[in-house]
Amino acid sequence: IGSTFQNKADFRWSTFQNVAYFIGSTFQNKADFRESTFQNKADFRESTFENEAYFSMSTFQNADFSRSTFENEAYFS
Repeated sequence: IGSTFQNKADFRWSTFQNVAYFIGSTFQNKADFRESTFQNKADFRESTFENEAYFSMSTFQNADFSRSTFENEAYFS
């Protein structure tokens, strides 16, 4: 919660079994969650993505991106 990722955040092919809390986090570089599985809630409320954010082919049970800011491209397809 409230973390800052200065380098590329590479979570490709990850499985999050419990609630994934990224509330208020800042991703200063690329955020890569491609093909990840969120088996519980993915909570990205109030997060800032300063660079590209990749969520393509990820599976969400329940995701919350409310009040988040995407300053570059965000890919969800």
